[in-house]
Amino acid sequence: MNARKIITVFIFLIIATSTISLVSATAPARLNATTDDTITYFGYDTAPGKAGYNYGIEIGDDTYYFDWFGEMIMSEYSPMFSQVSNYDLSKMDNDVDIKNAFGNTVGGLKYDTNDNEFFDFKVDKPFSFTWHGGEQVGLNDDAKVIDKIYDSNGKELKL
Repeated sequence: MNARKIITVFIFLIIATSTISLVSATAPARLNATTDDTITYFGYDTAPGKAGYNYGIEIGDDTYYFDWFGEMIMSEYSPMFSQVSNYDLSKMDNDVDIKNAFGNTVGGLKYDTNDNEFFDFKVDKPFSFTWHGGEQVGLNDDAKVIDKIYDSNGKELKL
């Protein structure tokens, strides 16, 4: 080989190695949630609930929040998550319409529920997920939100 071909191959290898390193450095690692982990439900009047995140999972020292799409995906995938989600939705059905004799609504009673509760429940079906940071939850301006959820076989779960 002449020197020009060796230099060209060498430059190509440097560029290819740099590109592979850059891609692997920016790709989020998948985190695994096992049946040893717990998911936290946050009521609407908690800091996460006010930010639009009613569920989170703690892995290591970090909490990862489920957005609305993640909640729907997990409700289809996990029977336990579905049960807690149904409980959460049932709290929204507390309003009572007052109807007249003709069946027309003339008023209503609105229950003032102070929904600042939160509780943990066990992961019943293992899954993994990727996430991104930079979201605002309470005073945390770098909260982590789940992007994609995968079943125990590594298949991405979608709506």
